[in-house]
Amino acid sequence: MRSTDGLLSRPELFRLLPADDAPENGALSNHPQSEDHKNPLRLVSVVNHPISPATPTVATDEAFGESLGTFRQDFAPSVDSRNRGERVRHIWNMVYYRGVQYSSRSMAVCGTLLETHIPGFKIKYGENLEVPVGQRQHVDFLINDTFVEYHPIVIKNELGNSNHYRRWVQRLKSLSIRHQNDFAEGKKDELLEDYYNRRRAAIDRDPRHRSKELIAVRTPHTFWKEVLIRFGNGVPSHIDNFMSQFSTLMDLVTEENSPQLKRLRAQSIQETE
Repeated sequence: MRSTDGLLSRPELFRLLPADDAPENGALSNHPQSEDHKNPLRLVSVVNHPISPATPTVATDEAFGESLGTFRQDFAPSVDSRNRGERVRHIWNMVYYRGVQYSSRSMAVCGTLLETHIPGFKIKYGENLEVPVGQRQHVDFLINDTFVEYHPIVIKNELGNSNHYRRWVQRLKSLSIRHQNDFAEGKKDELLEDYYNRRRAAIDRDPRHRSKELIAVRTPHTFWKEVLIRFGNGVPSHIDNFMSQFSTLMDLVTEENSPQLKRLRAQSIQETE
């Protein structure tokens, strides 16, 4: 997951498994996957639920109660090897929430939800957050023996300013309004499958992890349905209630990572030099 926080796109679940491992009823398999993942993937779809955007809540001053001293103490071990300029750039690029560094706001929300609802689950960088796979890649979360990637799809970010993207936009514009959404969602599903295949290949090349399951989701709804309900306790039973929880956390994470607070954190790091 990288740099996208598209929260309220039409929710649709795609459970990606080797075709011979996908259960007939769409339920999730707990069996270790075969080392041979060359079989075609089957997409298991879950019925959509309408989502109403939750009313944004105004965070209290507690959202800003983070001590800069605590921040320096938590942050320093991960950047000791960097020079001051690199450390400051790192602060601006990362999201910091409840003493943990994340690569995006939505990743911080997902990590907080995992800690909230999974008994005994505590985020630890490198162990169950940003878990190294191979030499240079990472997977977002590891829950028991299951990898989870939360990867919202923004089509332009995925395709870049390429001929492929321009042709896709031309085709989109040629459609009626009522068909444009389905066309865009189909493309997002295709891009999620491509992303899953790349992550699956990286995991399979790493002998430490190749037997682990991989779940890839792209919306809050699918994270709730595919991950939290499966692994968690006390998870909201209705999607609207969950979306309210997700939206509230997103507000808090956003406020704790405002430009003003990031500037203060950068200054606090500079003062320690």
